[in-house]
This record gives sequence, C-alpha cells and structure tokens, in this order.
Amino acid sequence: MANEFCKKKNINYRFVQHGSIKGITVKSNQHCYVTNKLTTVKELVAYDDIEADLLLKHIIAPENKLICINYIKPSFSVSVNIKGDILFIGHPLYEKLHIAIYNSLSAENFEIYYKPHPKAPSSAKATAIGWHFINDVHVFPNVTCVISYHSTLALMYEEIGVKTFIHECMEVNSSDYVYFICKIRESLRRHDYY
Repeated sequence: MANEFCKKKNINYRFVQHGSIKGITVKSNQHCYVTNKLTTVKELVAYDDIEADLLLKHIIAPENKLICINYIKPSFSVSVNIKGDILFIGHPLYEKLHIAIYNSLSAENFEIYYKPHPKAPSSAKATAIGWHFINDVHVFPNVTCVISYHSTLALMYEEIGVKTFIHECMEVNSSDYVYFICKIRESLRRHDYY
C-alpha cells in the first residue's frame, strides 16, 4: 500500500529492515513469496550484506534503482544476573513443538527459559509449563544454548557465540524431531551436564 502511494506521488523512501529474513530460504518457507515487490525504495537499511542481498532478491523489485545501502544492527546484550542452560525463543506457531522438546529435556534438571515473541502472545498452556517465562522485552538470559525457529533474536544469540539450534516446522515424534532432540542432548553432553 505504501509502495503504491509513493509510486503515485513520485515519492522515494527508505526501507529499514526490522527482523531477519535469513529464514526465507529454508524449505518450510519456500511457499512464502512477495507478489508485489517494492519499486520506489531509494535507500535500503539492512543488518548486513547477506540480509541486503535477500531483501534485494525477495522484497525489492529488480527494476527498483537504489541510491544507497546502509547497515544497522539491533543492540543486544545478555542479562548478567539471569543465567541458565536453555532458552526457547517462542512463537505460537511452534508452541506444540517447543512443549514437546521441553518435556523431552525437563527430566535432565536443566535451567530452562522461554521468551515469547513480543507481538504474538503465548497460550495459557505455554505459560503454565515448568520453564521460566520471560515477558520482559528487555531481558535476555545468559544461556548455554538457544532453541528457536528462524528468529532475529536466535541469530543475535548465535553471533555472540551461544550454541543455537534453529528448527523448521516439524511433527512431534517424527524422525526430524528425534534427530533434533539428539543433537541438543549431544551438545549439552559436551558441556558436562550429564
């Protein structure tokens, strides 16, 4: 809508990235595509070269003539006084999967946190599980590993050296699910948790 308005008024605008789109290339997202690509963007503000390339390929029309690309990263630092083993970065689309993974790992006596997406509220079932639920958008626990869908926050944790397990949509108890749980256990085993 903004693109059409700007085209009619002959207005060029700045497109500022809000959230990573690196997950756009994964198998489970291949059905997603932008039907009307942007044509009046003159400045692109992206997180890095990879994100800029993805935006140019999937969001901005090839005929769009950019003037410049600038870079900006969201600020992020972990909370020094909140430490744990595992952080789930949640979204309602993945609640069933996250709860199943939590149930598979909860007997191991890990300190587990759950941080919901700030704009997609969690269900009552997700808030009632035994993990530490973090609603504060400014709190980021200091953890050994992260379990998440393709989220910006997961990529930010990965960039500071936290082992990050990115998953796609998978059926609980499928072979992909069992393999994913095994990868997590193996990684935690290497950290002398067992």
